[in-house]
Amino acid sequence: MRTKRLEKLLVAVLTSALLLTMLSGAMGSGVAYAAQTTYYVDAQDGNDQWSGTTASRPWKSLDKVNATTFQAGDRILLKKNRTWFGQLHPKGSGASGNPITIGSYGIGNRPVINGGSLTSGAAVYLLNQQYWVIENLEVINNSGSDNAGTATTAGVARYGILVEANGAGTKLNDIRIQNNYVHEVNGCFNCAPLLDAHINGGITVRATGSNDSFNGVLIENNRVENVGRDGITFWQDRYFAWDQLVVDVARLSTGVVIRNNNIADTDGESILVFGANGALIERNVGKAAGSRFIPGGDMNASVSMFPTRSANTVMQYNEAYLTQFNDTDGQGFDIDLGHDNGLVQYNYSHHNEGGFLLLIDVESSAYPATVTNTTIRYNISENDGPVKGLITFALALPNNTHIYNNTFYNDHPTIRPIYCDDYCQTNPKKAGKVWSFKNNIVYTTGSAEYVLPSTTGQIDYNLYYGGHHASEPNDVHKLTSDPLFVQPGSGGIGLHTVSGYKLREGSPALGSGVVIANNGGKDYYGNPVSATAAPHRGFYNGAAISNAAATAILDAKAAIEALPSAQALQLTDAGAVEAARALVAAALTAGATADDVINLAKLTELEQRLSRLLDPLLAKIDAAIAAIDQLPAASELVYGDKTAVQAARALVDAAIADGASPSAIINTQHLADNEAQIALLEADYLVVAAAIQSAIDAIDALPPLPALALTDKSSVEAARALVDAAKSQGAPESSVLNIGTLNAAEARILELRIASRVTWTDTFNNLNLSYMKSSGWVLDSTNTSTYFEGDSFRLSRSNSSTQSMIYEATAGHHIAGFRVKSYYFINPGTVMVYGTATDPGLSSTVWTPIAYTSADPVVTSGQWRRTYLTNSAELPEGLRYIKFEITGSPSYSPQIGTLELSMEPTL
Repeated sequence: MRTKRLEKLLVAVLTSALLLTMLSGAMGSGVAYAAQTTYYVDAQDGNDQWSGTTASRPWKSLDKVNATTFQAGDRILLKKNRTWFGQLHPKGSGASGNPITIGSYGIGNRPVINGGSLTSGAAVYLLNQQYWVIENLEVINNSGSDNAGTATTAGVARYGILVEANGAGTKLNDIRIQNNYVHEVNGCFNCAPLLDAHINGGITVRATGSNDSFNGVLIENNRVENVGRDGITFWQDRYFAWDQLVVDVARLSTGVVIRNNNIADTDGESILVFGANGALIERNVGKAAGSRFIPGGDMNASVSMFPTRSANTVMQYNEAYLTQFNDTDGQGFDIDLGHDNGLVQYNYSHHNEGGFLLLIDVESSAYPATVTNTTIRYNISENDGPVKGLITFALALPNNTHIYNNTFYNDHPTIRPIYCDDYCQTNPKKAGKVWSFKNNIVYTTGSAEYVLPSTTGQIDYNLYYGGHHASEPNDVHKLTSDPLFVQPGSGGIGLHTVSGYKLREGSPALGSGVVIANNGGKDYYGNPVSATAAPHRGFYNGAAISNAAATAILDAKAAIEALPSAQALQLTDAGAVEAARALVAAALTAGATADDVINLAKLTELEQRLSRLLDPLLAKIDAAIAAIDQLPAASELVYGDKTAVQAARALVDAAIADGASPSAIINTQHLADNEAQIALLEADYLVVAAAIQSAIDAIDALPPLPALALTDKSSVEAARALVDAAKSQGAPESSVLNIGTLNAAEARILELRIASRVTWTDTFNNLNLSYMKSSGWVLDSTNTSTYFEGDSFRLSRSNSSTQSMIYEATAGHHIAGFRVKSYYFINPGTVMVYGTATDPGLSSTVWTPIAYTSADPVVTSGQWRRTYLTNSAELPEGLRYIKFEITGSPSYSPQIGTLELSMEPTL
């Protein structure tokens, strides 16, 4: 008959997180690899003594992971809803097509690696390793103090994730960092002279050594917030052969892709690429870069995204906004020092204090040009500035710079669409440099001053509307009439929100541009751009939006904006939702596209919410489907998942009872597979439950704590053995509901043992107190007060050979501990301690080494020191004999002043 205790046990185990371990769905990369071994890690319910190769017997600690060298195809899966403190630094490398993966399993939030306790460095770290995937983690590394540094004092480097090549001496391959949430990393903002501050921050891949580089680095779909200094950095220290201003392209890393990341609130840059050839920076969002300022510092300048000391970089489909101006810079984008052949296209820049784009070079009489062949096209800038220019040339004019088919809108009272900053205006080397500004639309509501880098630029076919200034370029084919945007100034957050800058019918910008060779073939929206027919001016080259469509778009947007949020939606809002959908349909009929109604996603969400309010049965079907989707694969199910499986079945039954068709619940086969697996696990579970109950019963049988005596020691030990037996079958210790009683009993038994102990002391006034001894011992009584703290006799050796002394416990006792006062001259020598339960006179006796600790030595006089040697752990019960062995030279050191043996009754 099942007892009430067992009934409680079953409930506890079923709900215990220790038995709810399960593997999540397919890995986020979507790429199939030849897996080798999967290791599971659970910070709460794991055990480093387990194999770690099943979800029900996971490892526990980062130390266990860090001490393991993994092989190609291995996976290290951390349990969701768990937190580890310290550094994750696994060893080993994968192989081509067979990487090692760090990921997650289970249900809930990402597993957390919190490196806040580290003095410096990274929470997740790889060193000289290749073919790795790091995904689905939450990473924190905040020491809790202000680590930014000052103008004169450096902070220390801190990273969320750091992959480093340092002395590898070769090109490391295939590093993938994806789908992680990295935040609260307080890296240094001034790290000099130890480190360039740009290197530390959220996610960093760095090649440090003179011959180190990478091939194939993918940093994708990560969320990075509140980090310093930078959000995402790729950095190769040695990008040059001999002159740091001359990039050696052959040395550069290759295959660097930074894509689909969302970076917000960084002390410095959102994204920086330093030392790469052919890097691709695309579809990232950088918000609020440059949030840190150090008074008097020389590294305050920040730009949201840029490459430097690199070649052939493409920055496209990125959004940068709210970058702050600190001393200088503050732009959304930049092509910086030492870069050749940069392409900046299809980006959205808005509300960056320093402007849209920085182009910086250092050319002077002492240095050659370092930035060449830069193209900026099909970008949109809204309300950037007003500090600096919308496009700023700094220090020098980069040669062969071409800026065409971009759209600029700005409603600041004053703005500089093109600005030549700093030494750029007087740099004598700018003569003869090639640059152009064509087919752009500049729409300003205030004064627009132009400070050009030179008068030799090819400036033509631009449209300037709104505020005019005497410095405005005098294009031969310039236009100054209204470009007839659909809705200027209406951009929001997101690449899709700028359809207000499409051209309406009758726009003078339609088809009035000049053909530009190698124009990329498409505009911001993917509309074709002909190699022969005249394009539109600005970033849009699609069909003109009819006036009727433009009006309908504005009406639809306004109607959607007026609707409540999905959380506040009521059935009474149904009419307004339907009316908004009708306006959208009218806009589409008039020729608009869905992208033109930039808040259409809100309407779709409201319609889905409304359908659930109108038809509760749909909500029940959705709930059943969602519950089944949360279940693990049947092959990775543990018995503790039974509750979740039963709950999913209950939701399915409820939906069907209300009239849902079984086929409407599209994933019931997955539920059936889980139910079949639970049935198979039932028998195994009952065995585990019985083992737990046996442990509970044994603990219940112990006397009450006040009545506990030393004679109950064997019963306490037997109860612990039953607990260990249950754990060996996969049961968590917490499932033994009265485990606290056992812990208290063990503590009480230990107190009683200690209270029963007696101490026996040998002061070495003769050599006859030991059980056995070697022949080379002598008693030394010289220099008692000078060197030996008044110890009249000390045990010493007559020569430098190894000598041993054996002691026996008194009758009815065993040896529980020892304390040895040792004197030594300069060098402590070698003292070994051994123990055994059998008579040393027997040839079969085996001596077991005993570990001990040495107290900090105290100088007695001259070169003599005194220390105490004490057993570092409880000695095994039944230890009848203990042996002390001294080896080394000189013969008079070390010497034993006193020996204390702690003895305990043997039960």
